[in-house]
Amino acid sequence: MSSLLFGTNQCIVCVKREEADASDFENARDRIMMGIERKKLSMTEKVRLSTAIHESGHALVCYYNPNAMKLYKATIVSRGGSLGVVSKTPRFQ
Repeated sequence: MSSLLFGTNQCIVCVKREEADASDFENARDRIMMGIERKKLSMTEKVRLSTAIHESGHALVCYYNPNAMKLYKATIVSRGGSLGVVSKTPRFQ
């Protein structure tokens, strides 16, 4: 319950409006799970391609491994301390 409240508070802080929609909650979830987006970091095309190939490897392992967690999102947008990230969610059965 406390993580839901934290996510809702994070969403409201980011939106800075009275009302929030689903995309605002998704952005807050990404910020919590993957870290803050670093927009000012400049990467060369070579680094971007290397990062994309690396992260796609993680995504493929998640997709084809039946025991892996469910793939949520893969991005090469710099977040937190990483150049790219693959985010996963638990599989509920």
